[in-house]
Formats: sequence, C-alpha cells, structure tokens
Amino acid sequence: MSLWENENNQNENGEQNNDAMEANFTVKDSGNENAGDTTDEKPTYVFENLYKNEFDRERERKKKKGMRMSGGGIAAIVALCLVVSMISGIVTGAFIGRRNTHSDAITPTDSGSSSTVTPNETTSGHESTATTSPVPLIQHAASSGNTLSPEEIAANCTDSVVVVEVVTVTTYTMFGKKYEQAMRGAGSGVIYNEDGYVITNYHVASETCSSITVTTSDGKTYNAKFVVGDKDADIAVIKLENASGLKPAKIGNSKNLVVGNYVAAIGNPLGYGLTFTDGKVSALSRKVSIDGSSMTLIQTNAAVNEGNSGGGLFNAAGELVGIVNAKINGDTVEGFGFAIPIDTVVKNVNDLLTYGYIRDRARLGVTINSLYLIDEKRNYSIVYYIQSVSSGSSAEKAGLQAGDILYMLDGEFTPASSFASALSKYKVGDTVELTVLRSSGGITSTTVYQKDCTEVKVSVTFEEFNPNTQN
Repeated sequence: MSLWENENNQNENGEQNNDAMEANFTVKDSGNENAGDTTDEKPTYVFENLYKNEFDRERERKKKKGMRMSGGGIAAIVALCLVVSMISGIVTGAFIGRRNTHSDAITPTDSGSSSTVTPNETTSGHESTATTSPVPLIQHAASSGNTLSPEEIAANCTDSVVVVEVVTVTTYTMFGKKYEQAMRGAGSGVIYNEDGYVITNYHVASETCSSITVTTSDGKTYNAKFVVGDKDADIAVIKLENASGLKPAKIGNSKNLVVGNYVAAIGNPLGYGLTFTDGKVSALSRKVSIDGSSMTLIQTNAAVNEGNSGGGLFNAAGELVGIVNAKINGDTVEGFGFAIPIDTVVKNVNDLLTYGYIRDRARLGVTINSLYLIDEKRNYSIVYYIQSVSSGSSAEKAGLQAGDILYMLDGEFTPASSFASALSKYKVGDTVELTVLRSSGGITSTTVYQKDCTEVKVSVTFEEFNPNTQN
C-alpha cells in the first residue's frame, strides 16, 4: 500500500464511490459578515459533503413514481465529477511517460479476474496469493569496461527489452447500476531473468490490470502477471508465463554515470514497436515531482515518448543504467527525458521482493482523505485529514489523531498536492514538525469548528514501518 493511498469510501447504501468523489468534505471559513468587526476570534471551519445535497435531491426524485432525472440534471452531476477529475489532471499532466491508452465502450458487466501473484508470501499492500517458487532478486553484473558502437548496443540490448500491453477495467456505480470501463495501454519492460521476470513502471503495469500481454523482440507473445510494485517509486515486476531461455539485460551501476556519458533508450514509443534512440546524460540527481511523488532521476536528451515508459536506458558498454519513466510534455519542449537510476531500481525491487515494501522511506502510518480548506481571504487549498492512525506507527508515537488536518510541515503550509512530495525528502531517523488543525468533535458533515479548532504542533521522528500493516 502506498503511504498516501486513500481509504475506500462507501455511500450510505454500502456501494463504492468512484474516484471523483474521494474529496468528499469541504472546509469553509465562515468568516465574519460584519465588516466593522475587528475582533481576533479564531476562524470557524465548517465541514460539508460536496455531493450530498445533489444526490439527496436525486434520491427524492426517484421515489416519486414516473419521475426520471432530466438529461440536464445528469449532465450537471457528471460535469461536477469531471471538474474534480480535471483538477487532478491539471496538477499531474505536466509530465507524460504514461502508457498509451484508449477507452473501450462502457457497458454494465460483471467484474473480471485479477492477474496478480505475490512472491514468497509477501504483499504489496493488497490481498496476496502465495507462489511456490521464490522470485529472483536483481543482481548487478560485473562491468566489462568495453565501449560498444551504437549498432552493437542495439544488437546486444534490444532482445532484453519487451513490449508490454495491458487492459485495466474500472468498475463504478452510477444511479444504482454497475458499469465497467476498459482502458487499453502499451508500454515497455526490461528482462532481468531468463525465466521471464521483467522490470517495468508501476504506471505501465500494476495489480489493477485485468490482463498483461508481453511481446519479445522475436515476436513471441506471452501472458504475464503482476508480481510486486510500488506507485510512489513507479516501479514494478511482472512475470511472463511459460517463458524460458530469454535474454536478461546486463545490470550496470548508475552511480558510475557522469554528465555527458553516452546513453541509448530502447522501448516502445507510441506503440510502434521496439525502437532505439540515443543521446547523452544531460543531468544527474534531477529532482522531479510526478503524480505527487518526488523522484531523483537521470535526465537525458535521448528521444523519449509515451510508450517508452518501462524501457531501458543503456550505457556505452550496453549495461542497463536506468528505467525510462517520464518526459516533460509541451509543444516547444524536446530532449527532456527521464529515467529511474538502476541503483534505485535494484534497491527498491529487492526490498519489495524481500520485505513486501520499500524500506528506509519516511512514513507517517496513517490513512487519509482530502478536504477543501478555505481561509479568511477566501483562498482555497486541498489538504489532507487523517482517517485512521496505525498501531505502532510514527504518527501514533508522535500523538497524531484521527480527524487531525495535516496543515504545515516544518512551519510551511503544505497542500495535499505537495504533501507526499515533501515527505519523500525525508528518511527513517529524520524528525519533522507537523502542524495540524484539531477539534475534539471529530469530522462530520455538520460539525462546526469554532474556538475548539486549534493548531497543534507535533514532532514526528520517522521509524521503519511496514505500510501493509496499516489499519
């Protein structure tokens, strides 16, 4: 489970709400309507359900015989959901590197089967299925030190890169009916074991995929299953079924890279098939925020496009030194590709396979949800409130409580869009000061926070914590 994975919400009928309704409370400063009032009273915070009134009205309409919701009414609710989704898209859309996707027709249907297996009885934050054989760890190879020509790199390394195609099915409920929407996508992967274990990005293949299909450079196609992965690290391992004799990539060391080194990217750009491009290392240790997660990446001017995600970045010796995962998007932007350093990949994958989670990561040990916080100047920000605190976590030991609103980090106001990114700068053993808004009344759709809404400073020292044990 990711640190910031929201707890699934249910409506009053026990049905799952869709993602557009996760931010289901708003915080409003009631302010002071008397313009001449200059008192120093604390602001009043009112929590309201964003969608409750609209859906209550629709529920009442359905109770009346012969009454049906008009097309305009449906459009109003759908538009509201789209606005929430678009806000999220605007925040994260500055970067691409996602698999190519398109949506199939939306039809009422039953849920499909899962394509997830879990190695050695470990978990990745979801229900697990034990497998009989251990999953091999990734091992660095001894460097030959030989410099190859671009033609030799293409010939030696392309067989270790694969095309990954996935189908993801999303199930949701609208007005009492369950629907499924199938999304098809394509990305890349790199073979690290001859029996078919492949490294890719989590945003290319995850446990949410209903099917994963892999095509090797010789045109053979295999069904594959998700093994482990982590959303914040954007890394995953998948396993090809009934595969043997594949050509693993030679795993290099990214710590030996310097700016100006030759590199080649091999992947499946735009779904056209395996493609070779090359360039230089433009920067090392580039801090990039992608989907709310702060990552330290290799920057390259080798051509990278959608579908390259999960593919390999190779050095002049034909050694794998990175997993491509992003490109800056823009009509006038070229030569801004990024890759996860292979040293980071090896550490993260081996942690996932050994422990079931990535170690040495700063985790509070809480489940959260989103709030709109409107201040006295009518400026609004999306912040997080704590739904639950896990036993034995850093949050519990520091005194954080369910209902606390995460407000400041080390004295700086931190909205939801940057909170996870800010936390990712810390590691186990670090101490931070959190400021939370706390009320003794708890969070409900009718609670009014007046003078009992206080700012509380909490010192948190991060300890090693397994996120799979969260409540």
